[in-house]
Amino acid sequence: MKKILVVDDEPALVELLKYNLEQNHYFVVTAFDGQQALNQIAQQEFDLILLDLMLPKINGLQLMQQLRTRQNLVPIIILTAKDQADQKVQGLNLGADDYVTKPFEVKELLARINAVLRRQKAVQPTTSLVLDRDNFEVLVRGQLVSLTKTEYKLFDFLYVNANRTLTREQLMEHLWQQKPERMPDSRAIDIQISHLRDKIEQDPKRPQYLQTIRGFGYRLTLKGD
Repeated sequence: MKKILVVDDEPALVELLKYNLEQNHYFVVTAFDGQQALNQIAQQEFDLILLDLMLPKINGLQLMQQLRTRQNLVPIIILTAKDQADQKVQGLNLGADDYVTKPFEVKELLARINAVLRRQKAVQPTTSLVLDRDNFEVLVRGQLVSLTKTEYKLFDFLYVNANRTLTREQLMEHLWQQKPERMPDSRAIDIQISHLRDKIEQDPKRPQYLQTIRGFGYRLTLKGD
């Protein structure tokens, strides 16, 4: 079931949207100002956000800017008033996927939601971890993550050797390319692995991808979702 965050400061409209979305088999979470929305986004992942631009505390444009600055690429449909043409353009420039002008027909909104989610599904990677070597980027569940140079180099090596166990010595030699006597302590690899898990795993204490193979080293396990 797809999860949608509805962000608007009009309780009657939020209730209307929640009812109709739930009738169409969406799971709905609501927020009435920008700060509430950011709190919800920090606690859970959403498949789409319906975002009013005129919000208390943090307005819709500011909220979008914060999300995109953090490389959160969740699809967003902005809800705008007729006299908010400039803000609509700003929202689209900030990375909104679509917009609906108030007042709107619920059927139109549902159609736009379906269209955005279909587009999102069409560009989903076949695995939750994607390495874009052309741009030196790593995507986790479709979201760009920020890695240090060392973390990226480590992930790259694990990725091209996916589903194969690599020893600590192999990883150290690849990262630091030093003579054995000048290598860092082997715990340096463990620290880098821990940092990498914090960024790519939903639960770093129970890693799904970057696994410890006791007595040998580490393995990045990749398979289609």
